[in-house]
Amino acid sequence: MRAQRFRSRVGFGTAVATTATRTVTWNGSLAAGASVTITISATINGSATPGATISNQGMAHYDPDLNGTNDASALTDDPSAPGAADPTTFTVLGGAKVPALSPLALLLLSVCISAAAIVALRTS
Repeated sequence: MRAQRFRSRVGFGTAVATTATRTVTWNGSLAAGASVTITISATINGSATPGATISNQGMAHYDPDLNGTNDASALTDDPSAPGAADPTTFTVLGGAKVPALSPLALLLLSVCISAAAIVALRTS
């Protein structure tokens, strides 16, 4: 798939999602001491195994000496985990169980509904 451009919610900079490489790139300028939050909404594949751990980590490339070249980088950090440069992780939960009738129970239900309909039609 090709890259998809989308509007940056921070109001400045350019954001690009490339589905083939599973990457999101944001490019923009920040003032000293400023920050930016990038939120990515994703859907987990329905075949993901319950109990599996999903992990994601970003990398920021920046220009520490202000010469116009992003020649340094740092990993993003999960603020809920101790330490620095931790990936954000979560555990896949099991899907909701949808109750279903066996073929015999479904047949009995349809017979009961049909009988109720016949009684209702005869009494009206």
